[in-house]
Amino acid sequence: MAYGFYRTLTIDKTKVPNTDQTNFPVLFSGTYSYLATVANGGKVQNSSGFDIIFTSDSQGVTKLDHEIESYTATTGACVFWVRVPTVSTSADTVIYLWYGNSAISSSQENITGVWDSNFKGVYHLPNGTTLTANDSTANPLNGTLVGDTAALAGKINGAATFDGTGDRIDLSTSADGTKLDAGAEAEWTIEAWINSTNVTAEHKVLSWWDDAGSPNGYEYLLTVNSSGQPSSVFKNSLPEYPTQTSPDAISTNIWYHLVATYIKNTTGGATLYVNGVLKASNNTGNYNIFAANNTYVSIGTGFNSAPTMANPWIGGIDEVRFSNLRRSADWIATEYNNHNSPSTFYTIGNESSPSLIFQPIIPFIPMLVR
Repeated sequence: MAYGFYRTLTIDKTKVPNTDQTNFPVLFSGTYSYLATVANGGKVQNSSGFDIIFTSDSQGVTKLDHEIESYTATTGACVFWVRVPTVSTSADTVIYLWYGNSAISSSQENITGVWDSNFKGVYHLPNGTTLTANDSTANPLNGTLVGDTAALAGKINGAATFDGTGDRIDLSTSADGTKLDAGAEAEWTIEAWINSTNVTAEHKVLSWWDDAGSPNGYEYLLTVNSSGQPSSVFKNSLPEYPTQTSPDAISTNIWYHLVATYIKNTTGGATLYVNGVLKASNNTGNYNIFAANNTYVSIGTGFNSAPTMANPWIGGIDEVRFSNLRRSADWIATEYNNHNSPSTFYTIGNESSPSLIFQPIIPFIPMLVR
């Protein structure tokens, strides 16, 4: 074992309501002086943070999949995503942070392994200075920046900022022809952290448009209405569609976590959560989501007879995710607890050295006195 140091990360069971969460991507984020490089007074050897890993055992044998969203060698500031096989609601979950290995010169990440197969798009939108819209899932479907969409300091590392004048991130089709909406899905979850600078008119956070609708297509979207209330809507040419609207308006210049879920033909199957709390639900119709002929999928706008944009977002958007699974209320609440306050989601133990574990025990043998 060549890692010089380790610490326990203990996830607080009270932050995991009601049910255990499986293959949960835990956010590990903060500034830790010991995670700076040796040249900067820390104990990490690699300037990219490659010799920082996570394991499920105290021997450092069973490595957990992780993704480095950001790492700063000079300060130890970092944002990591770690797939934890089970996060327990009945007992604190302990994993291990390892660092300080001069033999490591390449990434130890397994980025796509962090995100289970139900994630169809995960967009961190880092790093606050230079905006990218790359997808972290195994698909992958990298976004294309349209207009003067720019970087912003986000809720978690960086974010995208939109000024409402034609900015958007296009997710319609990747360079290899992959589509976010390939194949019809009977259930889904969409989510994002949002920060609005204007709540006096309707602004759309996420939208995808299906040309098959008549006369103007189907549109599925996450939005904030003209009263500042978050809402999720399935719009189509038929009278039957679910709409969920939070009774509470949001304020400007504050980050909120919005999640909308849908499951076909289910009582209360269309839901809206704000900051981990269920705000609205509605019965759903006989509609599959992500139909194969969807052609316009965007972050930061809606559409009006696509590709004409409508009600574009004004403000910041961070951590956008699409899943072809209806995430549970407990998953969503756990996610909010973790994202909103990583430092209270887990506690970090004191530093230990693995060499101390393997020190042989020399028995005490009393001397015989003649």
